[in-house]
Amino acid sequence: MTTGTKMEVRRRMLIHDELAADGQFPVATPLQVVAAVTVLANPFAGTKPPDLSLLSSEWGPRLAKQLSDRARVELGTPAIAFGKAAVVGFDGAIGQGSAIIHTRDFGDAIRAVSIGAAPIASIEKLGGPGEAIDVGLRGAVDTGALDGTDTRFMFNWPLRIPGSPLRDEILVLVALASGGRI
Repeated sequence: MTTGTKMEVRRRMLIHDELAADGQFPVATPLQVVAAVTVLANPFAGTKPPDLSLLSSEWGPRLAKQLSDRARVELGTPAIAFGKAAVVGFDGAIGQGSAIIHTRDFGDAIRAVSIGAAPIASIEKLGGPGEAIDVGLRGAVDTGALDGTDTRFMFNWPLRIPGSPLRDEILVLVALASGGRI
């Protein structure tokens, strides 16, 4: 693949989860957690190219902005906690998903729709259709150091996207939350 290869979007999805109880214990203010998801055709399916700049420099920044903006609109408020994930279908390699989500541009797009500038929790892995994704979320104002970490804002949000990713796809998502775990 060369620079300028067109990104083929196969699917887009918004997930909005309103958590009104912690197990059997109701909460006064429900936690809102939102994910904006895009599933792409993997231009490198079946190959392991030495250069992934198409994903990191071209597609990643565009996806980050699109996903972050969609999630922010759905959440309705700047994010208090955030996370990101990529699941690469089995004909790809984990590094292909990592190339998309592990750039400054990708992180900056997420931080722009939040209240802070913290490092962003992430997960990337190989998987198939409906693969479980434990999206890690972290506080947007977390310093990244143990002393500056408020663990109320560190939690996993389990998701499954039925039917995605196929063997030749990459699933990318941005997750935003209105607060910490309940």
